[in-house]
Amino acid sequence: MKNEPNVTSRTSWAQVCHTGMTAAIVLSDVAPELAQRTVRRAVEAMPDPMSVYAPDGASRWTLFTYNNLCHNTLSFDGRFQSTKGYSRLESWSSQNPDFVFATTDLTSHYPGQIARARRGVAIVDRSYVWVRDEIEADSARVIRWSMVTSAEPRIDREQRSILLTQGNERLTLRVVSQPRNLQLKVWSTKPPTEYENPNLGTCIVGFECEIAPQERVNLDVLLIPEGAEGSCPGQNLAEWR
Repeated sequence: MKNEPNVTSRTSWAQVCHTGMTAAIVLSDVAPELAQRTVRRAVEAMPDPMSVYAPDGASRWTLFTYNNLCHNTLSFDGRFQSTKGYSRLESWSSQNPDFVFATTDLTSHYPGQIARARRGVAIVDRSYVWVRDEIEADSARVIRWSMVTSAEPRIDREQRSILLTQGNERLTLRVVSQPRNLQLKVWSTKPPTEYENPNLGTCIVGFECEIAPQERVNLDVLLIPEGAEGSCPGQNLAEWR
């Protein structure tokens, strides 16, 4: 189903995998194996209604639970995305059940922060998810790639991966690319204010890395359910078909 600026690609999950793109891919009826083999989902923090914060007069975007620092997306130098940004879908397809994908341009969300940022999300071989970010910088920046989860994380720096476990279910987040000064991290979802939802039982997993002025960086991340074999196809987003 195509609905700009959202794309939904269904496996037989009846679950949502928020993989951090504004043009989101929702996994739920194209790949039956994924229902049995995928074990963890990324989650969005669930904020209270804005009326909860009315007495404080806080702007929506200054609230931790609402802004991009507590969601499944990119951030640069710890700065907010622009609320005026719009992510245009560039391409999408479910014609090949072994490569269901969508790509989008996120650049307008980062004015003055980055020259260009594009993201693609694909379900590969009906068994795992590939997230690719293509970033161009005009100045040196620290990139943060983040995903909210309710699973228990364990970092393996040697393998550049984070194992997510909940009950008997496991998912590996693997950073395939080798960007400058890669640092795998786990962040708290606890807001800095007392009146926001404490987001109990969740954390943020991901990594930080650096990009130099005028540099182009490709970030490839795989989300691999236990029992699946995942490898990065490696194509540029312009080549996704």
